[in-house]
Amino acid sequence: MSTTPAESLDGRDLGNGWRVSGKITRKKISTGGHFSIGYKVVNVDGKEAFLKALDFSSAAQHLDSARALQSMLEAYNYERNVLGSVDIYLSHK
Repeated sequence: MSTTPAESLDGRDLGNGWRVSGKITRKKISTGGHFSIGYKVVNVDGKEAFLKALDFSSAAQHLDSARALQSMLEAYNYERNVLGSVDIYLSHK
C-alpha cells in the first residue's frame, strides 16, 4: 500500500509552533473524510487542536484529473462554507 504525504505527518514539526502528535483513527461507521486525514496537533504551550490534512493524490488516478480535483475542491469549499455558517451562528447566540 502506498503512503501519501497526508498520511505521513505523524510526529512532524510544522515549523509554526505546532507538532503533529498522532493520527486520529476513524471508526468504520464514520462519515466524511474521503480525501483527508485527521491528526491531533500540540503547540509549544501544550494546547491541543485538530489538523485536517487534505489528500488530493487520488485525483491523479482518474482519466480526467482536473475534474476529479475540481470535485474534491468543491467538497472542501462546501464544508468550509458550512463551518463558516456555524461559526457565524454560534457567534450570534
